[in-house]
Amino acid sequence: MNFSKPRIIYLVTSPISANVFGLLQIRSLFQHGLNVSLVVGQGSLNSELYKYVDSIYVNQNFNRGISLIRDVKSIIQLCIIFFRVKPDLVIYSTPKAAFLGSIAAFITLTKIRIYQIWGIRWQNLSGLKLLLVRSADFLAIKLSTNVTVVSQSALELLNYKASKGKVGVLGVGSTVGVDAKIFYPKLTNNKSSNKKIMGYAGRIARDKGIDKLIDLFISLSASINNLYLEIIGIIDQDDKISDKNLEILNSHPNIILVPNLSQLELASHMQNWDIQIFLSEREGLGNVILEAGACGIPTFCWDIVGTRDAVPNTKQNFLIPYGDLQTLETSVIKYLEAPLSFDDRIELANWYEDNFGQQKVLNDFVTFIDELLGVYNERK
Repeated sequence: MNFSKPRIIYLVTSPISANVFGLLQIRSLFQHGLNVSLVVGQGSLNSELYKYVDSIYVNQNFNRGISLIRDVKSIIQLCIIFFRVKPDLVIYSTPKAAFLGSIAAFITLTKIRIYQIWGIRWQNLSGLKLLLVRSADFLAIKLSTNVTVVSQSALELLNYKASKGKVGVLGVGSTVGVDAKIFYPKLTNNKSSNKKIMGYAGRIARDKGIDKLIDLFISLSASINNLYLEIIGIIDQDDKISDKNLEILNSHPNIILVPNLSQLELASHMQNWDIQIFLSEREGLGNVILEAGACGIPTFCWDIVGTRDAVPNTKQNFLIPYGDLQTLETSVIKYLEAPLSFDDRIELANWYEDNFGQQKVLNDFVTFIDELLGVYNERK
């Protein structure tokens, strides 16, 4: 292990989060001369990660659900890792990783503890679950020395619920932005002119609105000929959709189910969509909205915290009041009858590149980390 460089522990619950967002942030830190160790739950990791990390620790007790015994074991395991690595700074991002990681980092006296809030897990919960999840999130915020939020609307919600001044947005927001060299409008359209494709990319989970997406597709199919639904992602075993809709996913002739893809492959699919439907019930920003938008493909989504930051002011009609399926269905039909022109799609793509270009977003992130390390080293 190279102790000549500042040491960072990067902590996420899911390997999917590590592969999608962690890889780009960790690579940027590595290229900036920082030493990063990754702590992650069980699962398959992108082989690229091994090029940029000093070590990888798999926490076998990490999971998205609540389990007192497993969570206590996770904290103990994390403390052991922190004592071993002796990080100058720890970054945790997903809700469970933030809750457990902030406790372990506090116990082990890690000086810089950063909570990256990618989404607000509790924003649409109620009852006891709301109390538990929100309390865990606020504890993670309290135990952190610095908190970054992925969007302005998420920041406003947190500052309303928590103490003002504790959290902030880097630049205009986003976790890793969008790479316009990969995601860009397709100049020609090779698909059948009478074929309409609705797309979705992300976890196949209840809280991502997949049940409602399938219901919407079935309803639209009754009035729109040659309508297809392409879903790109893997089934979330911790937040499963209904058995009925799972059967429809696997059997409907006009539903195309595609496993996780590389960025290049994902862009190629998005470029052939007519529209993206993203009905997530909670969102920090919605990176797939940025990616589809950079391809010139607009996204219909609920008007909730996070998603409203990912839609241009000139395209607010793509934001649908939360849960209003009738307005959503009517809006999709109208759009498919009169979609954006090619010039409008180029304008849309340019907006996403200008506001959420990947290099700009990652530079803001690395500069933030660098400044924190600099301030800490001056105080040592």
